[in-house]
Amino acid sequence: MNKHPLPFMGELLEFAIRTFSHVDDQNEAALKKDLQRLKTGTTISAEKLGGMLDTHLGYLSAYPQFGLEIKETIQWLVSDYSVLVLNLNCHNLPVSDAREILVQELAADVCFAFPLKALMEIGVNPQYWLDNPDQVVPEIWAAFLEQRNVSIPTFAKELSIRLAQARNTVEDKSVEYNLYRWQKTGKMNVRSILQLLEAGYEALGIALLYGNAFQRFWARQSPELRKSAASNWSRVFDHGPRIAKSKQVAERLQRAFTTHATDSAPAAHTETPEEAEILDRLKTLTNPQSAKAIGDRDRAAAILEEVNLLFKEHEGVDGLQIYAGRFHVLDGEFKQAIDAFDKACTRQAYRNGPAMRNTLEPLLVTAAFMKDKRQLKKWADWAEAMGLKLDLYRPDALFYRMFPPEFYYRETDTGPHKTTQSKAVQGNIVCTEDWLDRKPDLQHPDRQVKGYGTTAQSQLYIFAHTNQPEKVSKLLDAGANPDLLCPNLGSPLLGAVRANSSECFALLLPKTDLKIINQRTRQTGRTCLGEAVSNGNIDMVRALLGYRADPELRGEMDVTPLYQATEFFAKIENGDQLRQHVNQATLNAVPQWMRPSASPFIDEQLNAMRQRAQTDNADHRIIADEVANFFNNGAGVSLKTRLGIAKAILEAGGSPNAKHQGGFTPFLLAAEQGTKEAIDLFLDHGANPRDTTDDGQTALSLLLTRGHSELVEGFLTKLPKTAATFLMQNPGPGMQ
Repeated sequence: MNKHPLPFMGELLEFAIRTFSHVDDQNEAALKKDLQRLKTGTTISAEKLGGMLDTHLGYLSAYPQFGLEIKETIQWLVSDYSVLVLNLNCHNLPVSDAREILVQELAADVCFAFPLKALMEIGVNPQYWLDNPDQVVPEIWAAFLEQRNVSIPTFAKELSIRLAQARNTVEDKSVEYNLYRWQKTGKMNVRSILQLLEAGYEALGIALLYGNAFQRFWARQSPELRKSAASNWSRVFDHGPRIAKSKQVAERLQRAFTTHATDSAPAAHTETPEEAEILDRLKTLTNPQSAKAIGDRDRAAAILEEVNLLFKEHEGVDGLQIYAGRFHVLDGEFKQAIDAFDKACTRQAYRNGPAMRNTLEPLLVTAAFMKDKRQLKKWADWAEAMGLKLDLYRPDALFYRMFPPEFYYRETDTGPHKTTQSKAVQGNIVCTEDWLDRKPDLQHPDRQVKGYGTTAQSQLYIFAHTNQPEKVSKLLDAGANPDLLCPNLGSPLLGAVRANSSECFALLLPKTDLKIINQRTRQTGRTCLGEAVSNGNIDMVRALLGYRADPELRGEMDVTPLYQATEFFAKIENGDQLRQHVNQATLNAVPQWMRPSASPFIDEQLNAMRQRAQTDNADHRIIADEVANFFNNGAGVSLKTRLGIAKAILEAGGSPNAKHQGGFTPFLLAAEQGTKEAIDLFLDHGANPRDTTDDGQTALSLLLTRGHSELVEGFLTKLPKTAATFLMQNPGPGMQ
């Protein structure tokens, strides 16, 4: 029985794998167990989610005409589902009601998000499929045979020959029998459909995969639910095959949830004025950012007991455990706080997205601070699967920003916490001049030294990062290991790149293992190639690529080196663009204890920095002008050099079509920025001129809407005639 109104991410993954690939339950016990665990809510990391999709749906890439789009659509739908989970609130609805509304409002959009070219290829019109969902597969077979003007016996012979060529000899009568059965009953297993693909019937096979998925889903829904979804089905069919932007879908669903709750939800799912007043008092007494009076602890404890009794049978109110968690933190009981936050998140996940985010923040920070690996992995995996990028590099700094000891209950002994808080602040401060006179310990060349940053660092890293090549050389001669990583997975080579120290870099690169060259730091995701690109050091970029640095390895902000290089082509002409660029470029340079937000989520940190940057005074305008001038000049590096860096990455295998946030690629970003030289360079290296962002923007629409219309004629002239014609006919949203 479903316990959450919204399906688990694992439920979607399990359905996709079982529907679009063959799962042999008898001989694949481990996979069967994994799928069952996913279906029942086991948390899955973003990496494992993507890996399972690639493993079980990767075969679709072998069918580029129709199959590849099916695979990409499934991946897109699974990833975009996170937007719904994080934005919807249906906590005051019964599970069955919420799921019925979800099907009514969303299932039609999802069905038509899939490319329908294969259906059109064989002459199938899915507009009336909801009337008889159990007849979809027979309809596909009937349309295919009619289009080819062949009988089942004739096609059975043809198929037998193809199957024999692709696999083994199959008797005509066996194939003929199956064809009659499939056409009559509509019952086909995925294995049989995959055999049709192997035999070369791509359009038919993909159409049957899609039809089988449709039939499997809708045939098990009630007739009443199919009828209520019919109006949405017509709406989607009339307005195009692609799903609306996820946030628009979330808004539509939320309106439906709210309307249903207002009209028909039972009183047990509605918060009374008395309950709201008690919760407000509890919220005030557990506020971690306000001073406490003597006796507030006892008052909060009493209200918590009262709340537990009052809401004992009240399943519709979320967030109670977040107050218990905050109470335990302010009382110095951190382990109990983690347990309370965990209960709140377990309740809110797939039920109340906004509340879930609010509770997940203190849970992640407290679990990281207390080194609770089990809870941290469980919920960090959940967050990252939902597209929430985390920065928990200094959990102690984040924890004491979120829960300052001066605001704990007066009865709590805050002495030890204030000491730990002081150490957290001091650990972020390093005076590099203090390390210039330090002598290397040649007797112990791999010695880890404390005091340079928040964790112990190798001597080799410290001297590389402070640009002291003579000491780096002596340590290497003494046998220092250049592949020794610091606790954050930073290498001495990365230290040299970050310091822009060409001499230290030249000493370390030939001695550093390829795996270490391509290492990402644990928290910020820094890479050697990414840092060289950011510094605009073309010699380092070329040298790293010559040593086979991965041109597609994503670094800070989860961007590829080429995308990172493209960002520096921007000309910043307005305040909003300036703030966004500066905030993203400087976030990792600001210690956690100095940031305006204690959130572990990078997007929240950026939002907080953006709000702070909106302060409009004379000093701010002076700084803004200087920063704009700096970035408009390639961050101190000429456009020629920046283009040279991009060209080097492209020639090493970097893709101008790699997707990033919002569906942007390096090519589409260059179009948005209006950098003609970069656009031409990317087109010369395989950029896809028909590519679009998540909201449907093309390179042409970006040029037109971002003030670069003077580049349009030259851009279209450079394209192949078919691509130029396609863009003029399909320029982008609102451009027809």
